[in-house]
Amino acid sequence: MSGMEFTSESERGEGLTPHEQGERFNAELIRQSVEALSSLEALRPEVWEKLKVKERLQATQEMENRLARVAQREAVEVKAEKMKSGTLGSWDGHTIRINRELLAKGSVEQVVNVVAHEGRHAFQDYVLKVRPELYPDLEGEVAWLLNNPPFGTYLDATTYGFEIYRAQPLEADAWPFGESIANQLCGQKGNTFL
Repeated sequence: MSGMEFTSESERGEGLTPHEQGERFNAELIRQSVEALSSLEALRPEVWEKLKVKERLQATQEMENRLARVAQREAVEVKAEKMKSGTLGSWDGHTIRINRELLAKGSVEQVVNVVAHEGRHAFQDYVLKVRPELYPDLEGEVAWLLNNPPFGTYLDATTYGFEIYRAQPLEADAWPFGESIANQLCGQKGNTFL
């Protein structure tokens, strides 16, 4: 799979508002992401449970490689690190970091959610810094930009609380993206492994 492709006018969303085009783009990106991950044997729950941490890390890197290819951005390195309690992962502008304890003990659904969520942050950065024309919702891009240093202010959960943190534009976009991929891939909505 080489990335998102829309061939007909209706697939491209001609006649829709930029926001509606963005929603259509996101739905197709999620669909293609689930499809790309569904053939990754390591993500089958019965396989995942038997993997050592090093093997799980390799699987998360392959997840990131596939998600990046679908999103038409460069894949980034995935690292496992000890993180403070309650932190599942992070994106620092160059690397996806996943909580080592989550990687060792978490379900495949939890890990898919975190990698897809942090990968969405990588996509947001890529759109803002490299290919703004890739994402059709200019209003959404502006909101990301105003929430992204150095142009805006990012609100961390420790200082501002979880509700405010999750409601800011970067997170309000990344949370449902990761959850949708994890849910669709792992069972809550159309399990591809069943």
